[in-house]
Amino acid sequence: MEQQMIIIKEILRTFYNCDENVKIDVECAMKNLSDTGGLTNEEYLVINATREQFNLASIAALLGMDDSVASKMAVSRIFERACGKLVETLGPDYQDTKVLKAVEIRLRRPLTKDEEYFCIKKITDNRLMQDDEINIYNFRIEEDGRIVKGEDKRQR
Repeated sequence: MEQQMIIIKEILRTFYNCDENVKIDVECAMKNLSDTGGLTNEEYLVINATREQFNLASIAALLGMDDSVASKMAVSRIFERACGKLVETLGPDYQDTKVLKAVEIRLRRPLTKDEEYFCIKKITDNRLMQDDEINIYNFRIEEDGRIVKGEDKRQR
């Protein structure tokens, strides 16, 4: 599975709701990268604007770009690059594989591709996050990629 940096992206998008230790870790990594030239001014601005809940169009405007799809895509690429640098600096505790490994430990076996997909969706999909009935044991993936409650696999 390709590293998607989901954990760090979600931390930045929900920064002020995160644990104080997480905030300190991220701020220290940002400062370190900024001080050493590891983050460009654009990347630093995009990270900060994301933390402050700015949308892509607003961030593009801050960077002096127009409100086009291409500008929003450019902002997304800058955000991806910056998140990659943060993940590298922060280390394994902030990488997506940590969540997947924790689930594998709990299940006492490797995850299937569908289970990896479920875990990533559970982290990023607000609807799924709040749905306590759908879990690693009873999810089903529809043809369109939606995750719904299915048969409980523990009862087989």
